[in-house]
Parts: sequence; C-alpha cells; structure tokens
Amino acid sequence: SNFTTTNIQSSQMTVNWIRGNGDKVLVIAHQGAAVDFDPISGTSYKANASFSAGDEIGYGNYIVYNGTGSSVIVTGLEGGTTYYYSVYEYISSTNCYIPTSLTGNATTTCISTALPYADNFNRNVFSCWTTVDNTGNGSWQIGITKAGGYIPSLTGNYFYINSNSNSNSINTDLISPTFDFTSYSSIISLSFNHQFVKGTATASVYYSIDNGANWVATPLATFTSTTSNPSNYVSAPLIALHGQSQV
Repeated sequence: SNFTTTNIQSSQMTVNWIRGNGDKVLVIAHQGAAVDFDPISGTSYKANASFSAGDEIGYGNYIVYNGTGSSVIVTGLEGGTTYYYSVYEYISSTNCYIPTSLTGNATTTCISTALPYADNFNRNVFSCWTTVDNTGNGSWQIGITKAGGYIPSLTGNYFYINSNSNSNSINTDLISPTFDFTSYSSIISLSFNHQFVKGTATASVYYSIDNGANWVATPLATFTSTTSNPSNYVSAPLIALHGQSQV
C-alpha cells in the first residue's frame, strides 16, 4: 500500500492511497498529532470530507472517508497546519477493520487563493497568522479572556490583547496570512468584528501588496475606545488588491 497527498492548499488537500485487502476503506484524520484511536470492529462510522464534520472517535480523530475509492479531498482545514491520517481497510459485511493501518501526514500552505475567506479562530494556535510585539510589553493572544472581569461581547475564540494590570504601553501588530488575488478582478472587501472592553487605545487596519515589506501609509480604518462596541467593520471595495499575488 502507498500513501500520498496532492493538491495541498491552505484549506484543503487530496489524500490518496493504494487499495489493500478489504472491500471498503475508512480514513481518519487528526490535526497536529498522529491519529491515536483505532476504529472498533463491529461499529459503523459516518464520514464527512469536511474536517471535524464526520464521526469523532477518541478525541480529535475524525472520519473523513468511508467507501470503496482510493482518494478523498479533505476540506475545512487550517492553513499552516499539519494533518495526520490513518487509512484502514475493512470487511463491510461485518465492519471488521484490519488492524494495520496506512499512515501519513501533510501540512497545508499559508497562501490563500480562494474567496470568500473566513476564519472563526476556533483553535488554540495562530496557524498562518503572525504577531509582532513592537515594545516587548505584550502581544496578541488567541482564545477567550475574562481578565479583570471584563468579558467581550463575542462568541467562540478570538484574537485579543490583555492589558489588564499592565501599566506599560503596548504596541503590537496582528498580521493575516498571505492572499493571492491574481485571478480576481471583481469586488474584494474586508470585514470583521472588533471591540474595546476597557481602557484607552487605538487600533488601525493597513494592507500590503508585497507580503508585508511595505504597508499603505493611510489606514483603511481606525478604531478608538469610543468606537461603538462591538464594531462590525466592512471595508469599501479594495480595488488596489485586484490581481495582486502577495496581499
């Protein structure tokens, strides 16, 4: 048997295998670490090629394929993240799984070419996002915060700066993954939710068309602690980004 991955992008990849001795195949995927739970013989599983949408066995092991084929396009992946796979042949009449699995892994890219792009930050790692701490006094974090009893009016995970009990000046950048808009000439816009919970601060939004080597002089938007909370920002069409490959 042979395991390969092809067509690796920021949010999807194709997983391929050469068939073995069963009449069906079960493929399990795990983010960030090897699959650590085998399928249980006598049990049937529902698969979904969108990562985390199929049955979960153990913790974090998701069924992404169940069938007779030799490949699956796995979608719903995080950029810059390694995904591990185990491929099990089995006898479908009894759901008897052959214990020796075919394994492999691959890492998604950090350049996104598909729109719309959306990120709900439902993870505990930055993936393809990066931060710069310009003063050494604190930077962006990912997750949720209740610092000082101040709780943002947001749901799920988010990026945040915790300045509670920090008397020093914080100056930090949060930089998105790189986008390739070579094939786009229609409307491109940016939207996100933003909120100040406490204190006095300013946040500005800039863009770059040379992978962060230079940034536009005038920000797209600037928020202050007097901005309505939470603020749902939607930019005007960003015509300057059309056809650019390193946004």
